[in-house]
Amino acid sequence: MRFKASLRVRVGKLVARLGDPRFDPECFYLPRDELLGFVAIPADPQFRIGTRQSAKSRVATIIGHDVSDHEINDARTPTPAFYIARYPVTVAQFGVFVTATGAGPRDLRALRDPDSQPVRYIAWREAMAYCRWLHQSLVGGSALTGCEAARLVHDGAWQVSLPSEPEWEVAARGGQRESVFPWGDTPDPNAANYKDSGIEDTSPVGCFPANGFGLHDMIGNVSEWTRSLWTIDYSQVNDPNLDDLEARDDQARGVRGGSWLGHRGYARCAYRGWSLPEHRSAYLGFRVVLRTSPVS
Repeated sequence: MRFKASLRVRVGKLVARLGDPRFDPECFYLPRDELLGFVAIPADPQFRIGTRQSAKSRVATIIGHDVSDHEINDARTPTPAFYIARYPVTVAQFGVFVTATGAGPRDLRALRDPDSQPVRYIAWREAMAYCRWLHQSLVGGSALTGCEAARLVHDGAWQVSLPSEPEWEVAARGGQRESVFPWGDTPDPNAANYKDSGIEDTSPVGCFPANGFGLHDMIGNVSEWTRSLWTIDYSQVNDPNLDDLEARDDQARGVRGGSWLGHRGYARCAYRGWSLPEHRSAYLGFRVVLRTSPVS
């Protein structure tokens, strides 16, 4: 049974006001578990990012408008094993970073929402700065001694970063390789916070059902930055140069997931958009990954 979106959000806001027990203030307001909310995503050598050419018309019928050519792909795009955060980065989590570093935010609206809601109004380089700070905190944080996530970073050379477009999509699908949404092929405004849900704002993270990997809010709530440079199609999707973190700010980055104000056509696994790194908005946030591939 799916509870109505409005009820889910009311309950989520009540829990947040009472003190959200899912998050540990002693560990940077990350989730209370050994992996600090990171979820293991297995390698998928058969993964194919995007929408198949043969499915283009079917998907267009489901979402009510055409599917852009830049999301069409029929080639294999293998993904390695990695870990991804169960939730988008919250206001409380980003607030700890700001307090610890004195760095930002450039837009003061970023910290005005309740603690358990996703942080927004964050530019790409601010999101990357949070990743670098969290990485160093996992390496040296005394409060995290014995934590498995800290051990992975300290001993195993795993690195905190933003997800790439392929990492984001394979995680968002939750094991559903060809479905339009993480829950299937039928739009459902009670399965994620997007325009049809009628929430008309962000909601506390985790109000809506998890996908098959146990991840929340991959679809809806806030759109999410990726580390990938934007490309007009997937012909370069496996090019390591797309991970260039020092590229100029006139080069756009991929944005994924739709948001609270997005049409159902945006609130799906294969939809991809882009923004320039300095962009900030009421619908744009981020989540983080742990990955083994080199990230400068």
